[in-house]
Amino acid sequence: MRLLTQFWTLLTYCNQGSGKVLNWALLAVIFTLEMLSIYLSIQLIKWTAGFYNAVEQRNLDETLHQLTIFGMIVAGNVGIYLIEFYAKGWLEIRWRERLTNAALTAWLSNKAYWFLSLKSESEKPDNPDQRIAEDCAMFVTHTLSEGIELITRIIGLFSYVIVLWGLATFALEFKLFGYDISIPRYMVWAPFAYVFLSSLITHLFGRRLKETFVEQQKREADFRFGMAHMRQNAAEIAIMSGEQSEREQLDQKFLAVCNNRFRLLRRQVQLGLFTRPYYSTILRIPMFLALPGYFAGAVNFGGLMQLGSASQQVATTLSWFIFSYRKLAELVSAISRLSNFIEKAKAAGAENNISTEMSATTALSLSDVTLHTPDAQQLLQIPELSIEAGTVVWLRGASGLGKTTLLRLIAGAWKSATGKIFRPAASSLFLSQKPYLPNSSLKASICYPASPAGVYDSQITDALTKTGLSKLIPANLEILDSTPMPRGLSGGEMQRFALARALINKPEWLFLDEATSALDCASEVQLLDMLRQELPATTLVMLSHREPGNLKPDAIINLEIFHSHQQAMTAPTVQPV
Repeated sequence: MRLLTQFWTLLTYCNQGSGKVLNWALLAVIFTLEMLSIYLSIQLIKWTAGFYNAVEQRNLDETLHQLTIFGMIVAGNVGIYLIEFYAKGWLEIRWRERLTNAALTAWLSNKAYWFLSLKSESEKPDNPDQRIAEDCAMFVTHTLSEGIELITRIIGLFSYVIVLWGLATFALEFKLFGYDISIPRYMVWAPFAYVFLSSLITHLFGRRLKETFVEQQKREADFRFGMAHMRQNAAEIAIMSGEQSEREQLDQKFLAVCNNRFRLLRRQVQLGLFTRPYYSTILRIPMFLALPGYFAGAVNFGGLMQLGSASQQVATTLSWFIFSYRKLAELVSAISRLSNFIEKAKAAGAENNISTEMSATTALSLSDVTLHTPDAQQLLQIPELSIEAGTVVWLRGASGLGKTTLLRLIAGAWKSATGKIFRPAASSLFLSQKPYLPNSSLKASICYPASPAGVYDSQITDALTKTGLSKLIPANLEILDSTPMPRGLSGGEMQRFALARALINKPEWLFLDEATSALDCASEVQLLDMLRQELPATTLVMLSHREPGNLKPDAIINLEIFHSHQQAMTAPTVQPV
């Protein structure tokens, strides 16, 4: 029941938003074409009797006529296949677009991607990138192929059984333990009994495939992530000559991939011990079962071929579960992984013990705030703290005190806390000690997190020049939009780039978390003075354990008095300068 609920929820995501009418129209076209395909299959069954009877009677004219009918049926099937192939592909793209959008929304909303990363390994979904990229595609592809096929086969089964019922009018008679046994219309019941028994055996051999597919996806993703992680930290690894250590870790991850792949291979071979012989015989068994009626004179040769063809259609339609077992195992594993990921992402984004409200004034205020680590260790306890707009404030404290965590709380990126925050209705920008450089162009990177649209090239060059990064400016400004973000920047250059980002965004509140720690004293003084001149109305909040340059703050707040080890928890007064 839970699996069906998860499947329906994911299917709902595929049809949400605009364009639902077109999705349903494409589904209607696909099912209409499937019905036409069933109709042509029935015509092919009827054609079988006419063709083989004409061949048996050596009637050349009738044989040629039947070949013409056969050509028309084949042409119709080709047209139906191509149109349906395009319609399915179109619908698959639309479904995947919407499902991927739902997964990305769950992952990015309320900073769920960040809060998930803080959880323990057992609490967070593995490899969100793979869940979104691969499982969304797998769910849509297998749902369309197997779901539509299941529905059309159920509809087609009734049509084929009606045809078979009209042909299989004779009974199977034999003796068993001295008793006379007669099974009327046995050709109708035989495919059901044969396929039912075969389906049970198939599930017996393949029931553990789902868990093995899930584990294979996880180990493949771990291996890819290991290589991506090495690429992202290539400079540090090269400096430390850590190639051997990295190789050992990659070898371990790849060994896990191979070991589980062998396990998957063995289980697929076990399943194949039954399914491969079944595939090879399913088209012949119905014909063999019809031979007693032919030898008894109940049907002629053309009728035998027609009866065999009808029985084959019934048997192959009933065999959908067997033919699709491997894909169904993959689909079930994708449903389980993707649903688990979306559920955990939504839960992580919804969790919140801290109350955030819009400030009635222009000040940023904290009231009765207690800050914890994810494992519930207390960091800071702040009865009252207020920062006025337009001022320069230095939040002072030793390394490891919890300054960065406090900044994350103010930014809305920390939930292991209680209390209230009153935020002003103003734009803000947070610059950390190690700036983030997105995988995009130079212009998009310097405008981040804002859009580069509407930002003039002259603003970019001016910001880079004032922060001492004029070497990044391309000779031809017309290619600024397409110039990739340079890699291999030093720590100081990355911090300069982040300050240039502040000049572009012009936030009303700017938070600097050790944002100049990689610069020498002279450069720090120069850049902070320039920043204050360029953004005179911006509220500047600096977090550091040493005084930032010669920029004189309006107030100094010592976070040591808020630390959980302090005994006095009365609200402090801000130290004026």
